[in-house]
Amino acid sequence: MKYLNPMKKFLKIWETNKITITALVLFVAAFALLNINSAKPFYGEHDWNGVRYGNIARNYLKYGLWETKFGQLESSGFITNPQFKYFTHYPPTLPLLLALSFSLFGISEWSARLIPILATSTTVVLIFLIGNKIANFKTGLLSVLLALATPLVLYFGKTPVHEPLVVCFALVAYFSYLQFKENKKILFKILFILGLILAQLTTWTGFFLIPAMVIVAILKRDTQEVKNLVPYLGLSIAIFLSYIGFVYFLTGAFFGGDLIGVMLQRSAVSQPGHIDNLNLLTYLGRLRLWMSNLYTITLLILVSVWILNKKFHKLTNADWVIITLGIFGSTYLIFFPNATYIHNYLVFYLLPFMALAGGMAVTRLAQLKMFKKHSLILCLALPLLVVVEKINLLQALNQSNADKFAVEVGRDIRLKTQPNDIVLISPQKFGDAADNFLKFYSDRRIIYSQDVTLVPTIKVVVDRTNQSFQITNLK
Repeated sequence: MKYLNPMKKFLKIWETNKITITALVLFVAAFALLNINSAKPFYGEHDWNGVRYGNIARNYLKYGLWETKFGQLESSGFITNPQFKYFTHYPPTLPLLLALSFSLFGISEWSARLIPILATSTTVVLIFLIGNKIANFKTGLLSVLLALATPLVLYFGKTPVHEPLVVCFALVAYFSYLQFKENKKILFKILFILGLILAQLTTWTGFFLIPAMVIVAILKRDTQEVKNLVPYLGLSIAIFLSYIGFVYFLTGAFFGGDLIGVMLQRSAVSQPGHIDNLNLLTYLGRLRLWMSNLYTITLLILVSVWILNKKFHKLTNADWVIITLGIFGSTYLIFFPNATYIHNYLVFYLLPFMALAGGMAVTRLAQLKMFKKHSLILCLALPLLVVVEKINLLQALNQSNADKFAVEVGRDIRLKTQPNDIVLISPQKFGDAADNFLKFYSDRRIIYSQDVTLVPTIKVVVDRTNQSFQITNLK
């Protein structure tokens, strides 16, 4: 009998703190899964993000926040009396957080990946909490299992890029909004505003959350909610104008750094960088490929089950929450098809929608008479099927090494040169493709042509065909 008392205590603690304990376990599990292969050099699929933003983050530490005016510098090596050229295509939140991680843990691939790992692990917890809130504990848990089973989360969930961060901050805002609507605690309102601001200061997708919420409020014919959300539209406009003012402060132009040009290019309006023959059919075909590969066909079928089970006039509050997340996740894909056609990881914005709609579908299927006796097996088998379906793709992503040669060249330059050296890379074609990798791994001033203002002290001749290179000291 003495053994029953500890068990009773545990069950009592579990019953009282079930949500908190589960959230902590899910965070730890996600953190552990995402840490697998997290120290790999930046030469895998889309790892140019890691070296690009990692280099900007290192420049924050190198020159200081005040010297850089918080602007993003893509130069490498140390520049005396620098004339800074700023990268303005995104707000600086991601590289600022990477710089914080670098200052705490040193400059490395792992410390760069730590930021998206923390963000994705938090997103996993928030998916669970939202699923539990709008449906039940089982739905929240199933939604997380489906999310964690996808190649999208397991690979791109640790990539130092904006998507994991903005999804995390947007979910902090949205979950806090749902909580505040229910119990009016000021803490949740503060978290809502803070999450919203951080999402909008991370990347442009953060600005799509409030419009998605307004659209759903209009569809629900909830005029009071529309009125409540209007001030936050004003906040979003103020944040956007503040960033434009910041760009002017850095560059002397409100849209300096070709901010308008890059927006038009991503939207497929601008001709430079436009994908040839990009039309609705080719775009939908590419989107289908990204979704089926990174989310899996199994999860797409489950989401389709959820959608087909809905009738507009009978939508519940839970349905409207998922629809809101679907609109939020789709908006970037609609407005910036050129960027999405190129970058498969941009479907990350749909993660909360896909996971929760899939979780709701599994819960619904488990309630059907034909599955009721084997509901546990079904609930475990479907996430496992998601894992198995694209396990080969996940392995290929983890082992990808397309830019390994560029990393090796950059590392060798750093090893065999001095910090004040100016390195000429030849041929220029190699430098154009490998620029970000060479900058991050060499941490030297890199040039690709003779310049009267920059006299190279080192020349590197690269033979990409034979994967060889020669470093010559010109001093």
